[in-house]
Amino acid sequence: MKVGFIGAGNMAGAILRGMTAGGFSGNDLLVYDTDAANLAALFEKCGVRICDSGTEVAEGADVLLLAVKPQVFPDVLPELAPVLRQECPLVISIAAGKTLASIEAFTGPGLPIVRVMPNLNARVGEAMSAFCGNAQVTEEKVSVAAGESFLTSGESS
Repeated sequence: MKVGFIGAGNMAGAILRGMTAGGFSGNDLLVYDTDAANLAALFEKCGVRICDSGTEVAEGADVLLLAVKPQVFPDVLPELAPVLRQECPLVISIAAGKTLASIEAFTGPGLPIVRVMPNLNARVGEAMSAFCGNAQVTEEKVSVAAGESFLTSGESS
């Protein structure tokens, strides 16, 4: 399973470090951010695949994690929407205050979308997160969003 990250800030970094510490291959983690220093640090720590654009991440990901500030959504999502509609990955947002409906307004209908609210303890690998999904989110996708597929297999494709 390939997991893409748009945004490489503190919370994305914490999630990526947790995934690689849990056995997930950095080669299966695609990351894009406008901050080259954040990308370099994550490459050094986790061995992630650095991408040149959000579109490149979306094209290669089975799961796409939106880890950008809420005010950046209008700049990021319209560019990604055509690729998302074509590839149909599970989209996970960790942006505070962005409802499922507001995300769908940018991406269009039909995509499985999950909102996750991680807490600060993710920075030390001891977090608990609440999440909810839209009508397209199946039980299988719920287990992916809950991290069960990452935790139980530790395998990559």
